[in-house]
Amino acid sequence: MRAAAVNLIGEGAKGPMPTTTPDFSDPTSVVEAFIHQMYCWEMLAASLADSAEARFREDDPSTMHPEEVKIREPVLQIPHAIVRIYLTQRKRAYTPSGSYSIPPEYNPRLEKVKRVIPKTKSQVVVETYRKALYMGGVREYVVKKQDDKWLIDSVTVTLGTQKMKNVLV
Repeated sequence: MRAAAVNLIGEGAKGPMPTTTPDFSDPTSVVEAFIHQMYCWEMLAASLADSAEARFREDDPSTMHPEEVKIREPVLQIPHAIVRIYLTQRKRAYTPSGSYSIPPEYNPRLEKVKRVIPKTKSQVVVETYRKALYMGGVREYVVKKQDDKWLIDSVTVTLGTQKMKNVLV
């Protein structure tokens, strides 16, 4: 039953998206699963927000109904779980904001791994290419081995000729 629910979240124009269980011994698998999880979260968050707004929002579109707030609260905890699962454990300059994009910023159909660049025995760069008008192009996920598991440490986005660190969640 749980896998079916995940597949429904991943439903798209080309049919159900397969569930992605990460293999933490493989940096590519971790990046692909992270992208999939973020996509599922963004789709779920947007769908619930739209449904709650349609059900509870009254005449004032600038004010959230208390029921909308109740529905939003648990959804905003999901990015914290994604961070605990996929990112290295270290102090970060940011905390997950619960901000999501429509269309989703992450989309496994539009962002594919192109190559893996070994740096050291405990660090690699997983390079992806994202097909998108906004923030599309090359992304470099720095993936580090932590407690015998590969975890994402940071991401760099290339915009034109400029490289810049980007927020993951």
